[in-house]
Amino acid sequence: MTPISVAGREIGPGRPCFIIAEIGLNHNGQLHLAKALVDIAIQAGVDAVKLQKRSLRDLYRNELLDTPEKGEKGFQYILPFLQEFELSDSDFREVSRYCKERQITFLCTPWDRPSADLLEALEVPAYKVASADLTNLDLLEYLCGKGKPLLISTGMASETEIEATCGFVRERGVPFALLHCNSTYPAPFRNLNLSYIPEMQRKFGVPVGYSGHEKGIAVSVVAASLGACVIERHLTLDRTLRGPDHASSLEPQGLARLVRDIRIAEEALGQPKKWMTRGEMMNRTVLGKSLVAACDIEAGTTLERPMITAKSPGKGLSPQRLYDLVGKKIQRAIRKDEEFTEQDLGAAETQRRKKLPSGYRWGVIVRYADLETIVHPDLAAVEFHLSDRDLEAGLPNWLGTYPFEVILHMPEYWGTILLDGCTTQPEVLSATRDVWKRLADLGRAIKPHFEGNRNTPVKLVIHGGGWSQVMPLEREKRWTLYERLAVSLAEIDPTNVEILVENMPPLPWFFSEEWFSNLFMDVDLIERFCAEYRYNIVFDTSHAALYCNYAKLNLTDYMTRLWPLVRYLHVSDGLGVDGEGLQVGEGGIDFRPMAGLLARNTEVIVATEIWQGHKYGGEGFYTAIERLSGIWAGAQIPLASA
Repeated sequence: MTPISVAGREIGPGRPCFIIAEIGLNHNGQLHLAKALVDIAIQAGVDAVKLQKRSLRDLYRNELLDTPEKGEKGFQYILPFLQEFELSDSDFREVSRYCKERQITFLCTPWDRPSADLLEALEVPAYKVASADLTNLDLLEYLCGKGKPLLISTGMASETEIEATCGFVRERGVPFALLHCNSTYPAPFRNLNLSYIPEMQRKFGVPVGYSGHEKGIAVSVVAASLGACVIERHLTLDRTLRGPDHASSLEPQGLARLVRDIRIAEEALGQPKKWMTRGEMMNRTVLGKSLVAACDIEAGTTLERPMITAKSPGKGLSPQRLYDLVGKKIQRAIRKDEEFTEQDLGAAETQRRKKLPSGYRWGVIVRYADLETIVHPDLAAVEFHLSDRDLEAGLPNWLGTYPFEVILHMPEYWGTILLDGCTTQPEVLSATRDVWKRLADLGRAIKPHFEGNRNTPVKLVIHGGGWSQVMPLEREKRWTLYERLAVSLAEIDPTNVEILVENMPPLPWFFSEEWFSNLFMDVDLIERFCAEYRYNIVFDTSHAALYCNYAKLNLTDYMTRLWPLVRYLHVSDGLGVDGEGLQVGEGGIDFRPMAGLLARNTEVIVATEIWQGHKYGGEGFYTAIERLSGIWAGAQIPLASA
């Protein structure tokens, strides 16, 4: 389905709902009231305001205008309002000018040709077609001649008539959307038939919206949730005012709540994929279960079902692997309540026997204990993601010599302190700077144990901080945080270490709740910081994808801009604005353009950072490596020579 564009705003599936405040005749013929309603609509956050324009002599037969009593009762009711409430042409020009001044899209329904001509002179970006004119090929033909998009309401029409009008407009090559509608004022809930909205999308293949005349806001929110790309609702200052539409209109607070709730519903709808959010991941560790021994078990014992149970926390072997354990011969003695591990399944050795794809310098993120279990001999690097306890303990005394390069990732916390290198809180700032100094000291101490660092400094992965809990900081105030960060980083002794700051996701998760990032997202500020203070970065693909989704940026363009600063890669998939650390191919990232970027610099280490990727012998890490290698092997690499 092709979206349509109105005033530069795309309307269609997957785009934010286009919300129209229909002023209609609710200005009651008073220019100042029309402008006041424009102000209210803007304050509510709608995308456009709409009026109606009629030339009564061109719209009705003269006989009816001269002798209204010859018309139907409905005509006799509505005509006095139309005569009394119609704004003058100069009033319409003023409302249009005022909308431009207030930077809100001005739309209008022309009920006749002269009205359409006036609106064309006012440069409306699209025409709304009233339900009463869905069958009016005379007017539709005239509007199609203007070459602008049409928003066509479908109240008072049969499906056959809708089909005929769709064909008529398509033949003339004019983009259009349909608005599901029930043309009674106010419309009873039982007659609204919102289930027809998805059917209209399927049947007619154009964007479908909803023009509502019911009481309240709930139905319109449901319509948006069912896929309505446009929501149009009447706006009034007071539902008790004289006029034909006030009773079925929303008052200012109602319109504001409608916009708020539609935006909440859009956010909640998300995407048709299942993934665990960062908060769920943390809660799963605390509340989930792991397989543990139900009794003391001697080495060499063949495991039977009664020997195994499940208890919290969920850091060990998943209870879904229960029957993978049953029947295994345990190679070690295990005490009651001790967790079973992937090694008890033989998973680590299975992964280590695989040959890694060539052509890239692969790395994985591990803990010290993983060196002898899940670290593959073909890797170019390992990254230790340290906890505060790891850093406090210092270099393990059992550490041997390894052929890889080593990278150290700072802990995010020191006890109960969230580390932050640009905070104004003295205790937090002091703790952060101390941790960073310890990290550098550990880097120098660990360097001799890794042959890959013989001529290479140990890379230190730093999160700069700058978090906020209530709301993000305005962009123009963020550079001050970068300046504070530079002061903190300058206290690190750079001997034999390389400081790399990581790009951040927009909504990190700390202390079991969502926070806001203010640093290392905006590409201009990252470039400025790195140029002024001579630092490079760790580029995290998942973080970048979440930020680009949040800021509505193109990920490939973003990554290409930052690539000259990239010294190390964290690679995982991402979805939405907080779905990070997903397995490659299970999120929304197109990894193919990275092939061209990596061709520019074959020395960059590609570390797969899949959440829980260390489990089952590093299965998640090595699956990601296999998938990335396959993607890049088949990718075109036009960026390589750029």
